[in-house]
Amino acid sequence: MIRYPHVFGEGSMQIIRPYGSSRSKQGQDGLRRVLVEKTSGRAEQDIPTYARTHEELVIAQWISTIDKIARKPTSRKKPSADQRAFRDKLGNACWVRLMGSGRLKDINDARRAYLSDLWWFKIHPYELGIDEPRPRRDGSMPAAPKVEGRWYKVFAGDGAPQMSGPEKIAEIAERIERHLYESERRLGPDARPRKLGKIESRAESISGSVLRMANGAHTEQPGWSKDDERAYTETGDPVVSIRVEAESTERNKGRASLPLAAEVLFKHWGKVFLDPDTGTAMSYIAAQAKHPGMVALHMELKQCYRRLLKRTRKDTREHRKRDPDERKLSRLLPRNLAEALSLSAKQDANAELGHLVRLGKVIYYTASDGEADCAGAIGRNWPDKVETSRFWSSEGQAEIKRAEAFVRIWRHALVLGGLTLKDWVSMKEPFPGDILGGDRQLTSALAPERFDRGPFDRKLQLLFGNRSNAFVFADDGQRLDLLRGLIGGAANLRHAAFHFKGRGQLLRALAELPGKFSNRLQEAARGLWRDDASHRADRLKATLRGVHIEHFVTKEQAEQALALLLEEARAELPLPRLSRVLLRAENAWGRDDAVKLPEPANRRALEAPPRQCQYTLLKLIYERPFRSWLRDRRADVVSQWIDRAVARATRAAKTINAKGDDVARRMIAAKAEKLPKPAAGSDMIDFFFDLSAATAGEMRVQRGYESDREQARDQADHIDQLLCDVVILAFNEYLSERQLDWILTLKADQPVTGERAFSLDDLQTVAMPVEDVDDWQVALYLLLHLLPVEAVAKLLHQLFKWDITATREGRLPRDESQRLHRLFATLTLYLDMHDAKYEGGSPLAEYADVQELFATARGFGRVFPSDASLEADRRIPKRGLREILRLGHLPLVKAIAGGRRIEEATIDRVFAFETTPDGGGLTPIAALQQRREELHDRWVRQKNLDEYDLREYCEAVSKISGHRQDSNFMNLVDHVRAHRTILSVLGRLVDYVGLFERDLYFTTLALIKLHDERPDAIFDERGLRLFHNGQIIFALGALRGGSAKVAAIKGNLARHFTEVWVQNNDAKDIRNDLAHLNMLQGAHPVPKLTYWINQTRQLMGYDRKLKNAVSKSIIDLIDREGIELKWAMRVERGSHDLADATLAARSAKHLGKKQLTLDGSSGRSRLTLEESLHGLGFVTMIATSFEGKAQAVASIGDHLPKVDWKTSAQRGPRHGSGQGRSQRPSSGGKKFRPSSTRNETGRR
Repeated sequence: MIRYPHVFGEGSMQIIRPYGSSRSKQGQDGLRRVLVEKTSGRAEQDIPTYARTHEELVIAQWISTIDKIARKPTSRKKPSADQRAFRDKLGNACWVRLMGSGRLKDINDARRAYLSDLWWFKIHPYELGIDEPRPRRDGSMPAAPKVEGRWYKVFAGDGAPQMSGPEKIAEIAERIERHLYESERRLGPDARPRKLGKIESRAESISGSVLRMANGAHTEQPGWSKDDERAYTETGDPVVSIRVEAESTERNKGRASLPLAAEVLFKHWGKVFLDPDTGTAMSYIAAQAKHPGMVALHMELKQCYRRLLKRTRKDTREHRKRDPDERKLSRLLPRNLAEALSLSAKQDANAELGHLVRLGKVIYYTASDGEADCAGAIGRNWPDKVETSRFWSSEGQAEIKRAEAFVRIWRHALVLGGLTLKDWVSMKEPFPGDILGGDRQLTSALAPERFDRGPFDRKLQLLFGNRSNAFVFADDGQRLDLLRGLIGGAANLRHAAFHFKGRGQLLRALAELPGKFSNRLQEAARGLWRDDASHRADRLKATLRGVHIEHFVTKEQAEQALALLLEEARAELPLPRLSRVLLRAENAWGRDDAVKLPEPANRRALEAPPRQCQYTLLKLIYERPFRSWLRDRRADVVSQWIDRAVARATRAAKTINAKGDDVARRMIAAKAEKLPKPAAGSDMIDFFFDLSAATAGEMRVQRGYESDREQARDQADHIDQLLCDVVILAFNEYLSERQLDWILTLKADQPVTGERAFSLDDLQTVAMPVEDVDDWQVALYLLLHLLPVEAVAKLLHQLFKWDITATREGRLPRDESQRLHRLFATLTLYLDMHDAKYEGGSPLAEYADVQELFATARGFGRVFPSDASLEADRRIPKRGLREILRLGHLPLVKAIAGGRRIEEATIDRVFAFETTPDGGGLTPIAALQQRREELHDRWVRQKNLDEYDLREYCEAVSKISGHRQDSNFMNLVDHVRAHRTILSVLGRLVDYVGLFERDLYFTTLALIKLHDERPDAIFDERGLRLFHNGQIIFALGALRGGSAKVAAIKGNLARHFTEVWVQNNDAKDIRNDLAHLNMLQGAHPVPKLTYWINQTRQLMGYDRKLKNAVSKSIIDLIDREGIELKWAMRVERGSHDLADATLAARSAKHLGKKQLTLDGSSGRSRLTLEESLHGLGFVTMIATSFEGKAQAVASIGDHLPKVDWKTSAQRGPRHGSGQGRSQRPSSGGKKFRPSSTRNETGRR
């Protein structure tokens, strides 16, 4: 079937990303997009000029056209003889023409030689030699690979490429030149060339692709009539034809795509717009003059299919292999013209809404320009003219995103704080209202008849641990005073984060926190801060004492480490985890003698006290003083590390890919070489920002509204690897510069002797300043005790990243920067001292309530011994259990466990594996882990295992996997993780509530502007006050009546968001339930996540992209937990609800995706060697929360008796699985992703 993509426009090669980034900015010609180079100078270039003159880009555009004419071999195959010959002849003719045209000026001999290598490297981007055809098993020969590409006939006409002589080849080269520089050719019969060459037209299109103000409000009148629709379908309905063709293509194992619809519409044009005089199809101009309505209808259909088929995930061979029943693209296509026009109307409404939201953003931030944004600025500074606002530019849009991000990252944590308070006031019975809902709710919650001192004091002990003695209560009134202050402060922050009040109002709410506390409570909070800050050094000493530092280092070395660790942290770089850095160091830098970092430490290695001491010291230094030191490194130093890392990666790339090809050896370079170079005068903050931006660009692997997660990760791997490489070299240099090499020389086999070399108590330390704090810091520090510690850690990490961006752009006022760093200090102190509050207590007393999860009291006592036990502290997730208890979520955990208790038999199995034999030596599980690693290392060296080693490896993996699953269930790791996962899902849904209010607010602003009004003209006095306070839903209920403009504004808002301002509106009710997490309250503790995801999709139904993003974001979140989540789509009464959730653990593949041969009753089969990352019990808990089913997955332990070990050992790893230096298989919950040099290598 011939394709005619010109009906929609042909996709083009990348013009911007390989060379830099684009940015829109105001210039003499108005707002236009420029290219910012990746070079250290970050020079800005006019895009059309750059596209015509930059040698590498010019060559890339020539090669892109040649590739469409002369086909390359698919995958990594060699070309056929005819393919190589034709590309060689055409490449030579085009090179001669390009060099002879004078279009590339001032090229010296060395540069010409480089460009020649680049040209031929791209003409022949495959191995040397040709692919010789081989007969099939039946003796027949396969068809010869095609030589001509899809555009061959456009440039060459008829005739086989193999028969093209020199004159014909020269003619094709000439047409390519005219196509690029004079008039762009198009596919399809009788398709007229464009007026501009492809280079200029593409460059101009990119330059003009900027945000602009919407022209006006929506009009519901289409550009055609019912008569036009009838006339257009007289010869047949093209929409029906497109669906029939798509279904037929898919039945024949083809793939429905945009060109298919293009062909049908192209043919339909010839039938409908027929010139009666000539009998041929009319031109667009002639058809527009004679049938304007039908032409408008035809163009509407083109736009409909362009949006639908370009933005929807395609059916690929990989998708079908993974799930044969996965949806087909044809099922998404409209069935007839009426459905297509309905879909198009929704697409238009979505596009219109996008314009309105963008306009509203520009209005809002223009009003607040020069200060932290807040809704009140709209009343003080309504912008009469926004067409030239700086917020239309890339820089302005980036500033908008930063401001919104600052508020968004608080939402989840604040909701959890509200849940803690609601559970606290539920002393006698569950409190039914919104604990943060205002004075009326507060009065009801703190009524004397609801108070009970016993539950109050138990909750106080749970939240503050041994620091609860900071609060001395003379009576119950003072206890209620504590609750009143905490509720008031938390309510202020939550309202600022959820109602669209802006970053300025959130900062103001932080500053006003002390006003919510009584003087007595504020003084108690200051005492709590003072006590924790003064004991920070003691906490650090306790950590070091716990890893036996007094036995392994000298007093002088300990003093040196303590002095570094107690320095004030001055930097907030979001470093990669130390474990990931050490793993990368072993894999990529293991043969470099200058890099002296230790091997990565797994759980078994850390059982050796010296190794645990070494790793803990390194981790503390890495996360504190090294972070500050690294922050101050300038561009010249960072560039040296980058150059060294890129040189290593390039050597690896040449070794792997060149294979005797001299041109390839000269041209191949590491992918990291293409990343932006540090700008002159920049620092480590800029380097982190550049890599973050590059990662974001690589992660935009979109198939419509759905991202291709795996491909995105693969594409971004080299960026992550460069970051790790630079950190490796920097950390190695830091340890040497600070003379900390002694940490690296600790011997793993050094015993812990009874004699200590010194006492940490004798070391003098400088305490952290305790008085130099603002009142708001002290008040916030008290409130942080309401939040799960993981939520605080996540909040701090997100604020670190936000600070990097804001600091780099230089738009953060000095006083706000100081306030932000005081915020960092507050959060950091809480994280440092959280665990210290729970030391010295009785584990049995603290966690007695979780005994309900055990089948017997004896079993609980075995897992939670009443005596203090370092071994129990190591294996039990105490933090996570405290969060379950502090939020009052034990009923929820019991409900998702579904009555499955921890049995004595499970405890017996776990302890049997973890008990040291009477004669000493390794525990059984440690011995299995050691043997598995030995066998894996043998496989890495030999690329195969014999049948005995293979069987032993598989049996070890099976036993280790089973033990891990039993242990996680017994120690309540599964329960804690399931609880955290549920809260993460709900936190993600809560975030959509904020987006809903944001978009409603911005759309209202835009409609007010487009109707030439101001807020004070359309709101009454109460409504205006609510509007300026960001309470948009309440404000819309107080619009002035009797105005046609107000009626039009309300009509437009209702069309997108429904009448959210009226009573009993579904969207408003969903918003309230999600914002307050009402599903976690009441008599039904299981949250029914699928239902609430459907409710969130309904709430976000005003924007198709956001509606689809709801389920996709949850799937991605669950995927990060090592679980695959799928739903069926239930279509009832026009709704599209998710239903019948199925969840299955993902698997870790071993030995390069090794295939095992199984003997079964129905014959032999093959199975990949893999283990399930989670036990069925854990997956069932998550599935219960989704009202779904847990699906068992195949794991090696299920098939051991059926394996033919001899045959399996003879089979090597699957082709393409990668057999280089390999990471050990994962034994945790994350996907096993082998670390190799494949993802960091590339071609220029």
